[in-house]
Amino acid sequence: MLNMGVLHAQVERYAVVINEIMVDPTPVIGLPNAEFIELRNCSKQTIDLNKWKIEKGTSIYSISTTTLLKPDSIIVLCSKSNIALFASIRSVAMNAFPALINEEGTLALKSPDNRTIHAVRYQSSWHENGIKASGGWSLEMIDPLKPCEKNNWGSSTHRNGGTPGLENSIYLKKSFAFEFEIRQCVAVNENVLLLQLANGMDSNSLSTHSNYLFNDMPDQIQQVNAVGPLFDEAWIKLKSPIKQTVIYTIQLNNILSCKKEKMFEGVVQTGLLKEPSPKDILINEVLFNPPSDGEDFVELYNHGTGVVNVYDLYLSSYNQLGSLNTSYKMGDGFYNLFPGDYVVISEDTSFVRKYWPGAILKKMIQMKAMPSMPDDEGNIALLDKQGRLIDKMNYTEKMHFPFVSEKSGVSLERIQFSASSSDATNWHSAASTFGHGTPTLENSQHNKITSYTSAFQASSKIISPNNDGVDDFLSIQYQLNQPGYMCSVYLFGLNGNMIAKIADNQLLGTKGSIVWNGLNRQQILPTGQYIVYIEAFHLNGKTLKEKILIGVR
Repeated sequence: MLNMGVLHAQVERYAVVINEIMVDPTPVIGLPNAEFIELRNCSKQTIDLNKWKIEKGTSIYSISTTTLLKPDSIIVLCSKSNIALFASIRSVAMNAFPALINEEGTLALKSPDNRTIHAVRYQSSWHENGIKASGGWSLEMIDPLKPCEKNNWGSSTHRNGGTPGLENSIYLKKSFAFEFEIRQCVAVNENVLLLQLANGMDSNSLSTHSNYLFNDMPDQIQQVNAVGPLFDEAWIKLKSPIKQTVIYTIQLNNILSCKKEKMFEGVVQTGLLKEPSPKDILINEVLFNPPSDGEDFVELYNHGTGVVNVYDLYLSSYNQLGSLNTSYKMGDGFYNLFPGDYVVISEDTSFVRKYWPGAILKKMIQMKAMPSMPDDEGNIALLDKQGRLIDKMNYTEKMHFPFVSEKSGVSLERIQFSASSSDATNWHSAASTFGHGTPTLENSQHNKITSYTSAFQASSKIISPNNDGVDDFLSIQYQLNQPGYMCSVYLFGLNGNMIAKIADNQLLGTKGSIVWNGLNRQQILPTGQYIVYIEAFHLNGKTLKEKILIGVR
């Protein structure tokens, strides 16, 4: 006979939630040396967990005995071999218990009819510090009534390292609102898109195709399917194929939170992925000499016309024999980098955010390992998935502005996208007024001229070489009708005396720049006016001459 008051029929999603996880019990802090999963009944009814399952990947682990879980009560799941270790608390042994991966993993709680009741994709980065992430401390949910919020987990603060069978030590210790965040929309092919969200949502509203407007054109979406068990992704099938190098916009409306408490809307861009060619993705900023509490970073910029999957790229370096050292893939899956966008790669993105609070978290990728970047000199190579070179930068600490006395924590920034990464004059120390770095943002030393009135043109008529990010250098940009010009650039005082030679018989392309740091023999020039004299000659006999009046302050 069925026990009256016990729910055996279909239960609502999130009636029971995964409330605490111990994925790495060693070193032992005060709990048994055993992995466990804790469940909490958030409903108002007693629920029988018999035949309920934990799903990990394609493996299923079942509860095979009558297990009554009362409202607002807790139970611990563990392996049969470890059940004696939890004899003092409410626990149930599973004949087979999932082996929990330390760094990250996905667990789904399913009812006997195979419906997903709750799921969580845990990460060791949810721990508050590296000590707790290294083992012995459980991950606890803060608010069990907000089961889909990504910020709803943290390290246990209990002296034993966790609270199996008890109220979580961080229960309701932090208040937060549910955040609707669209991570990206990937064009897997010309007819299929993958929408990725930061949090799980209501699967029905996420699967309703009328809640989407593609490129301001109605009736362009054929079908949408939310992806379980987390429901933070959805496959979108289009009626018509999309085109290469075109950026499209999708408007989302009437998307409900996972418990249907709030409604959200948002906009996301997408576009067909393009295999990058050399000069499509540029090395744009590097920090190779970080502070003692920081890590190196490399910033990339999409200078091309198409969307590139950054996770298909590799960072590497060349040894003295010209061979590649170990190459490091940037990630698995997808990371859209749109034309004109930046992304920063580091082994510690929290350091980047700490030192540059304006840096954008969504534009950072944390890698487990990167190529070694010596503090004095080295190189960074960017490769595509076939191992072809996309960009390379050679660096040395001597490329920093000479009057930067403390070079630790100061990045080198690219000045112009059009100039070569291998040109040492195309790099400059990040401005002190920008915190000596601009990760995920436009470089403080970025320089551009949008139109040319003559063959040679100065970026500014004033130069102030004090590394404050304002006119720190002189960029003489040129646009010529043919290659093959040899160019020399001189600096004269108003009295006609030559003071410095800025360039000596430099071979020019059809478009580029000559950069001068404003120093003469590593000394700042006296404040005043000077004449920049440019002379270029071609083997066909044609000569170009230009005088530019500049001021030094």
